[in-house]
Amino acid sequence: MKLGPVAVPSVRLAPEGQETASRKRGEPRPKIREASLADYPQIAALHIRNGLPIEPRDDWNSLWSANPAFRKGWPIGWVAETERHGIVGSLGNVPQDYRFEGRELHAAASRGWVTDASYRGYSMALRANFLAQREVDLFISTSVGRMAEACYRFFGCSRVPVGEWDRSEFWIANHRQFASWALKMGSVPLPAPLGYPLSLTLRCREWWVNPRRRTAPEFHLELHTGFDAAFDDFWRELTTQNKSVLTAVRTREALGWHFRRSLARKEAWIFTASVRDRMVAYAVFDRRDSVDGGLRRVRLVDFQALNGYQNALAAALDFALSECRRDEVHLLESTGCLASRVDPAIHAPYRRKLPSWTYYYKAGTARLSNELANPAVWAPSQFDGDVAL
Repeated sequence: MKLGPVAVPSVRLAPEGQETASRKRGEPRPKIREASLADYPQIAALHIRNGLPIEPRDDWNSLWSANPAFRKGWPIGWVAETERHGIVGSLGNVPQDYRFEGRELHAAASRGWVTDASYRGYSMALRANFLAQREVDLFISTSVGRMAEACYRFFGCSRVPVGEWDRSEFWIANHRQFASWALKMGSVPLPAPLGYPLSLTLRCREWWVNPRRRTAPEFHLELHTGFDAAFDDFWRELTTQNKSVLTAVRTREALGWHFRRSLARKEAWIFTASVRDRMVAYAVFDRRDSVDGGLRRVRLVDFQALNGYQNALAAALDFALSECRRDEVHLLESTGCLASRVDPAIHAPYRRKLPSWTYYYKAGTARLSNELANPAVWAPSQFDGDVAL
């Protein structure tokens, strides 16, 4: 799928929290072209000098080389390049397969959108090339920053209509450690000794607000270190039951690729719930500590259940909280309020506001756009897009 450079109108918008900056007088005008795997050294340098993380080369390559949804001719992304300075802007393009109403849909997830300060006016051209892919049915962006939202709206992207993607809900697993961390981040003197009374206050608040949380003892729960053939059986049954729901492909192969980095680092927790040796639900959590401040955190990334077994999530959360306490993790978080959306009986004791609505999408056809306007067809999670890759 080859595309030439796409012209876009001049607008004053800055992506992903970056400040708008025009090309300085005398600076070379960049050329927009498709990226290649050979561009990694320059793309990595671009990320680093703009203060953004990037995977080691083998991990970065595997976004496409090991991706079961990758097809020959699919662009891995686009770069803005000058003869003098090399690559000064980049946007990645990661394919994912979806199923909806018996149809196979090809989705594209954007990631790593970054440009040098002198060339940020050309970031829009990178986004325009991404959205101009004719063979893509669905465009997804799940890590949209506050300053980038106007850009997504300019290109006709919409907020996903299900969930609260500008909020997260969380549970404190280790109250004393969390309290000490919070006091330290607030520059309160003597955070360690003062953490004890604060932790007691937090516990009392939780008991008062939510004294008993529902569990599901009828399930047999297991903690796995990978994905086996049972996940393929589960996926076939799940798609049979949910043909009218837009669902990212979750075969054993797709799950293994998606969580390959977390599994390699032993930072993924995979819980399955079974009834009489039949898998009826699974939940995947991953470790995502805060880079600044030392907050130790586990996120609920994905949960899927067969009809009638959504209450297995309560049991999975209890199991995960026990693992958090054992590993001295501070808190367990559900971005987009996935947990309470899946099972309204679940009440997280805490919620926090995020800087932006992080999940935007755009359909590739008018037909699909009309279909996706119905909230009932959505079941979004952080498995979508690039957040957990």
